[in-house]
Amino acid sequence: MRILIVGDTGGRDDEGMKRVSAHLRDALRAFGHHCTIADGPSLIMSRASWDKIIVAAGPTKNTLYKIACLRLRHWRAEIVLCGLMPSLPLKRNIILWHCVNRVVSANPQMLALARLNEIPALTQTASTFSFEKFLRGRERDKPQRKMGPLRVLHVGHLNEKRNVSELAALCRDLGFSLSFLVSRTETEELQERQRLEDMGVEIISGYQDDLFAFYRQFDLYAFPVKRADAAIAMPLSIIEALLAGLNVVSTNFGEVGENFADSDHVHIIDNSKDMTADQFEELAARPVMLIETLQKFDTSHFARTIAGPSHDYYDQRRGRQWKGCDR
Repeated sequence: MRILIVGDTGGRDDEGMKRVSAHLRDALRAFGHHCTIADGPSLIMSRASWDKIIVAAGPTKNTLYKIACLRLRHWRAEIVLCGLMPSLPLKRNIILWHCVNRVVSANPQMLALARLNEIPALTQTASTFSFEKFLRGRERDKPQRKMGPLRVLHVGHLNEKRNVSELAALCRDLGFSLSFLVSRTETEELQERQRLEDMGVEIISGYQDDLFAFYRQFDLYAFPVKRADAAIAMPLSIIEALLAGLNVVSTNFGEVGENFADSDHVHIIDNSKDMTADQFEELAARPVMLIETLQKFDTSHFARTIAGPSHDYYDQRRGRQWKGCDR
């Protein structure tokens, strides 16, 4: 089957959306499909023939305009919308059903949009990456707790939207060290960098080829983000931290609460100032989360759903039949 993933191909996969696209492509290729990633105007003008077109980003209104243009050029393809970072009002006819054939997502907003717009939907976590590439066959034992202050980590874009300054103030008050691994796919906000460095935050800007080993230099992962437009709905960094043996303190962001509200390994907070040093230490000392609990986030499950059974679609307006056919 010929599958196109709409996504960014530039640079290394040190950002959530790029990692999802790259690892999904590799998994689909491992299943024997012809799969590529592309973006930009060349997609709309391309005369290549695709059985499926996967749109993981957004969706925003701009995403829907791009899908409509893709449908005009590639009308035979099955277009699948995942919605890792949805930013759309919940209303009817915002997703034209003759442009999107399927929604594949576990995001409540995406599933509600699909129901409202009468689009077939499959509930499947789409915020995924390859466990095999991340773990590289190594054991997930508990990282050794070193002497000294608790070592707290955050990973993401360096901008004010991430709310890291609030986390930095808390760590400073509690006497913990805070390190911030910065993705280089977006321009840093220099004023925010200076503010965080003045608060004692260690900024790490280099690309980390072995993220499993990198995470294990720390004792606890913290995700302080509150704004919906600051990260994908199920942040990959939280899954990565849990895989590496770290426990997590997080705001109730996106899909975090839905996936981990009852977990002993993820502590969800409304106000970081309510956390004490002893609570942080106790959370950090808990054993590693069982990998079986995380399996639904592995890209192989997502890839199987994407490449699943074929579906026939009929556009009643045009009297045209579309088929996303497996080969």
